[in-house]
Amino acid sequence: MNVKILIVDDESPFRLGVRCYLADRGYTVIEAGTGAAALKGFDAEKPDMVLLDIRMPGMSGLEVLRELRARSTNIPIVMISGAGEISDVVESMHLGATDFLFKPILDFRLLHQTISKGLDRLRLVRENQAYRAQLEEMITERTSQLAQANTALERKTIALEEILATYKTESARRTARTVERIEQFVRPILENATGATGAQLLAQFDTALANATSESLDQMSQKLAALSPAELRVCEMIRRGMGTKEIATSIGICPDTVDTHRRNIRRKLRINNETINLTTFLRQLLEETNP
Repeated sequence: MNVKILIVDDESPFRLGVRCYLADRGYTVIEAGTGAAALKGFDAEKPDMVLLDIRMPGMSGLEVLRELRARSTNIPIVMISGAGEISDVVESMHLGATDFLFKPILDFRLLHQTISKGLDRLRLVRENQAYRAQLEEMITERTSQLAQANTALERKTIALEEILATYKTESARRTARTVERIEQFVRPILENATGATGAQLLAQFDTALANATSESLDQMSQKLAALSPAELRVCEMIRRGMGTKEIATSIGICPDTVDTHRRNIRRKLRINNETINLTTFLRQLLEETNP
């Protein structure tokens, strides 16, 4: 990382010495001799760290510190003072300084340690920010996926309710038809049973009852028993004339899956002739089951 350090001090010899030391260690150095120049340089260059003299003519270092903290709460700011007063240290820390040095700096290794410590802190802050942003992005993505899944589930539920309602209606029609056929085939036997023996009457009744119920109870189950619940849902939508894309949107699956269901339905219903329209076949099947 190309680290930028802003040096703010009204003494040019001090700035020169620090700049040469930091430049030899690969840092990019920005200089400012006044508080106003420091704020301007901070806004323009976006440094990673600030070395700030407390006592300067005009705008003091404490005033600059207050302004810098209003711009950034994370940038390490090391206050430097030649007075050596404890009150300066306390006030600087209260305003948000991360460290404090006294000048003249006789051993630049102390300066290097202070800078390294501040940059380590900044790196941790930025890593935490990046991690937090990644977590927020993941949460947003998972929330969106959950919302999509809920929408798809709602569509499936609605589609299933429609299908169940349709089959309840069809079941009621089949029951009514069965009753009609019982009246047609069975009742005449009961009304004309005077000349038949018990065994003959039982045989006639059994045959008539089978004729009355087998058509409505067997045809649908024989032809549709092999289909899965998902294929039955697709069958109902095909019977209603819905296209592949419309079915996919309604159920919440991809069109390729609908096409797979179509192929499986044709195979299980043994529709080997490709010229037979599946919609027409399913409608005729329902009509045959509910004459």
